[in-house]
Amino acid sequence: MSKAGMATTPSAALEHALIARFGSLGRVEEEFLLRSDSGLGSASHDFTAIVRSYDLERRA
Repeated sequence: MSKAGMATTPSAALEHALIARFGSLGRVEEEFLLRSDSGLGSASHDFTAIVRSYDLERRA
């Protein structure tokens, strides 16, 4: 995560991890549960937009 507290760091890390796991950008066809805390990074607009674009199920 970011020492500077940038909200874009968690969203970038999530997107890189999803690309590494699924090999492409966009909606994930297989069931995938994302567990995250409710901190500033995972509550940011960028992070939430990525979760929606990949159609992930999210739990805290």
